[in-house]
Amino acid sequence: MKLIEIFNTIEQFQSLARHNLEDMEKLTKKFKDIIEDFKKKRHDLLSYQNNQFDRDYVQFNVEISHLDVELQNYIDNNFNRFRNIEFSLKLLRKFESTLKRDSLKHNLTSKYNAILHNYATELDNIQRVFTDQKTNPNIVRNMPPEAGKIIWARHLF
Repeated sequence: MKLIEIFNTIEQFQSLARHNLEDMEKLTKKFKDIIEDFKKKRHDLLSYQNNQFDRDYVQFNVEISHLDVELQNYIDNNFNRFRNIEFSLKLLRKFESTLKRDSLKHNLTSKYNAILHNYATELDNIQRVFTDQKTNPNIVRNMPPEAGKIIWARHLF
């Protein structure tokens, strides 16, 4: 089970590296260093009396947990930096298809709430602009005033 978890973690970070996300190089380099350190250690997995693998596995998980925190900060910064709903959904789908660890998956579900909140805010802004300008819409330059009223009236029906 421990080996399967290690391989799943490796698969997750390799998949993240393949997506070529902006500023992800630092995290993938740290991960490669952690894996290289773990690979250098030799373990006799069939020796049940030797617990060196268990100690190394715990150390590996501690280092990966720190990396998970950095990855979570990276994800949070990207969602806070971009308010575009379409881009946020694409980014969220990309992370969902890549992330395997439960701690990271759980936090992604909260991102849907943030995206829906941004969407509701955007709809409220559109509603506000509509109600403010429905009686006297902005007229495009070089357009006769009567044409603007006719076009606006068509949108109401």
